[in-house]
Amino acid sequence: MTLHDLRHTYASIALQDKVSLLSEPIRYAAAIQSAFMQRLQADEGYAGLITKNPLHPHWQTECWTEDGYSLDYLTDFVDIRNHPKTGRGASGLGRNSDTFDNVRHWAYTAIREYWRSDDAALYPC
Repeated sequence: MTLHDLRHTYASIALQDKVSLLSEPIRYAAAIQSAFMQRLQADEGYAGLITKNPLHPHWQTECWTEDGYSLDYLTDFVDIRNHPKTGRGASGLGRNSDTFDNVRHWAYTAIREYWRSDDAALYPC
C-alpha cells in the first residue's frame, strides 16, 4: 500500500493519559502531532474536527492496542525538533489557533488605539 492509496485514510492515536491544559504539555503534544503529520505527509489543512465513525461497518478500522500510547513512546517514532511549525501553514492542537493567529496583530493594535482614545475613559472594559 502506498501513500497515494492512503489518501482517504484517517489516523487517530489513543493516548494513555490526558494531556494537561498547561502550556508545556500542550506544546509537547502539538510538537508530536506536527511531526507525525509531516512524517505521514498528512493533509495540513485538515482541522481534525470531523472524522468518519470508526464503529460503522462501512469503514475498515484497525486498532493495534487497547491501552493507548504515552506521548513519550510516540516520540520514539518522530523527531520533534522544530515542531510544531509556526506561522503560515502551521496546524496543530487548538480549534481556534488559525483564527487567533490571523487576527491577533489587528487586535493588539486596536486595543492600544482604544486605550489612547477618549472612549476608554467613558467605557472602561
